[in-house]
Amino acid sequence: MILKYDFASDLSKKMLVPLEESLRGLERSFGDLDAIVLTSKDPFISEYVPLENNPRFGATRFTGSVGDAIYFTEKFRKNHPSAKPVALFVDGRYHLQADQETNPQFVEVVKLDVEPNIEGGVQKTLTRFSNLKVGIDFERTSVSGLARYQEAIQAQGGTVQHVDGTKILNVLGLTGWNVNRPIFSLKESYTGRTLAKNLRGLSVELQNHAGHADTLHVTAATDDAAFLLNARGYHLPNAASFWHTLFFSRMSSFSFCRHAQRTVK
Repeated sequence: MILKYDFASDLSKKMLVPLEESLRGLERSFGDLDAIVLTSKDPFISEYVPLENNPRFGATRFTGSVGDAIYFTEKFRKNHPSAKPVALFVDGRYHLQADQETNPQFVEVVKLDVEPNIEGGVQKTLTRFSNLKVGIDFERTSVSGLARYQEAIQAQGGTVQHVDGTKILNVLGLTGWNVNRPIFSLKESYTGRTLAKNLRGLSVELQNHAGHADTLHVTAATDDAAFLLNARGYHLPNAASFWHTLFFSRMSSFSFCRHAQRTVK
């Protein structure tokens, strides 16, 4: 049975260009760098991301919900002949699946335990080397995560620069994820709280936290607007929420929804 909002039409491997061709695209576009961090996240730091919008999938063909990768350019590999083009970092949930789905000719699977976590594993690998020029898509990395990468890499004499996520998807042969699903409101009988009660509650919490009523709250976490505005969109696999950037102050909110059929106010 296929439900109205499931993701049964998600990308399949047979629709992709060969992995070697995808990696050549990365090399042509970013060969001046030493390495690129390729995350499984989207610009909203979601865990479950359609494969069309997952740069780590494009560079490894690994379909798991969690796991990041590093692409090492030819410039780096000339000085480190044992390095494979891609290192894929996965935790215990995906050790077997990563081996099954990746090509060992191109991808080294780095199997992590509880510690370090995936970000820590990527960071540990990058900081084994000095003076690296590392590309990271700032939009697909949390603010705190980016700060940790910058601190660690710069401590080794390296530099971090932003690489455009849309360009990465294009050279990997991925289309990105264009949402064409409407956002709709839920009745109070479903949520147990009115929209006004939600807004009042957040307003009180912000005033208590900041000490005044003029605090501006900004969030792009997909669940935040869904629960605050009693609305749903099913824009991602395994989630009823929707892509948005939410601005809230003094009982007023505006949620800007990229690629959606309408905006909730």
